[in-house]
Amino acid sequence: MKVLVPVAAAAALLVSSAAFAAGPTSPTANAAKPTTPAKPAKSHVAAVHRRAEPMANEADATTALNLLEAQGYYGFTNFQRAGQNYTATVTQNGKTFQVTVDPRTRQVTHG
Repeated sequence: MKVLVPVAAAAALLVSSAAFAAGPTSPTANAAKPTTPAKPAKSHVAAVHRRAEPMANEADATTALNLLEAQGYYGFTNFQRAGQNYTATVTQNGKTFQVTVDPRTRQVTHG
C-alpha cells in the first residue's frame, strides 16, 4: 500500500501537467479553424530583382538632375526618361532650351 500511493500521486501529477501544457479547454480554443489554400511561395530572388530596376532608374534620375545643377542649369521642367537618357527643358544664363542627359556617361547635350 505504501508503494501504490507514491505511484498514484506521480501518475496524477503527470496527467495534470500534460493537461496544463495542452492549454485552455474552452470551446473556442478547440474549435476547428477554417483553412485557406496556401499561396505559393514567391522567390526572394525575384523580389530583389523587381526592386533593383526601379532603384537603378531612380539613381540615374538623381545623377541626371545633379549633373544639370552642377553645370549651372536651373528651372528644370518636362524632366522625363527617354530610353537610358533623360530630357528636360532648362534655363541657364536667362535662356531656356532643351537638353539631353546621359547619366551613365555624365554627358549633357543641347538639343
